[in-house]
Amino acid sequence: MLQQNFGALRKYVPAELKHNSKGWYIEYYRLNPILDEYERIRLMMNRERKRCKTLTEFKLHSEIVVLTTSCVQVPMIWMLYR
Repeated sequence: MLQQNFGALRKYVPAELKHNSKGWYIEYYRLNPILDEYERIRLMMNRERKRCKTLTEFKLHSEIVVLTTSCVQVPMIWMLYR
């Protein structure tokens, strides 16, 4: 069991801000405890991009969201494997 806990943490990938033809999004992976595997989650950020005046302002706002998302994921993994 202990080895499974550290295995889950080794697979951890922090959230990232990405851009494609559909627009801006934040991509991260969440551990599904039922299937015991990671699933990809995408948060679309197009509406937030339209609200910001400049691309730099949007990227600063998005980095706060990315950091918040990344900080929440690690404690959740520990809580699932207690």
